[in-house]
Amino acid sequence: MGDRTAVDRKLGEAQELAVALTDRQQSRRPWLYWITPGYLQRQEGITCAFLAGEPRWHARAITLLNAANDMTGAWDSAGTLTWLAFAHTRADDVDQACATAVQAAGPVRQAGSVRLAGVLTQIRTDLAARYPDDRRVKHLAEALA
Repeated sequence: MGDRTAVDRKLGEAQELAVALTDRQQSRRPWLYWITPGYLQRQEGITCAFLAGEPRWHARAITLLNAANDMTGAWDSAGTLTWLAFAHTRADDVDQACATAVQAAGPVRQAGSVRLAGVLTQIRTDLAARYPDDRRVKHLAEALA
């Protein structure tokens, strides 16, 4: 809950645990097939996005999410773009937040993710409250309608 030192510590612990998850361990637990380095990298990026009001966290979130963006599938693209837009919103980068959220709208619809659609709606709501007359925010609202 805002404890950036604890976030750093826990992200480091998560990385250590991910390294310890060897191929042999995954083969003994086939239900862990989805825990890939790309997945873990995106989760770290999402965590950093929540703290992206500070430039260091914003940069870290964008770096991690962009690196994870080479995953395939509609949900992967939808998720990565949505969380990139969220990070830009938290950093108060209206131009990038709106552009990325508009870009995410199609893949989110295609994936059928109610959760991601909710994140995009919250992005629009937050930006509209802060920038009610901004044309970029109005364009985002149209794209999400």
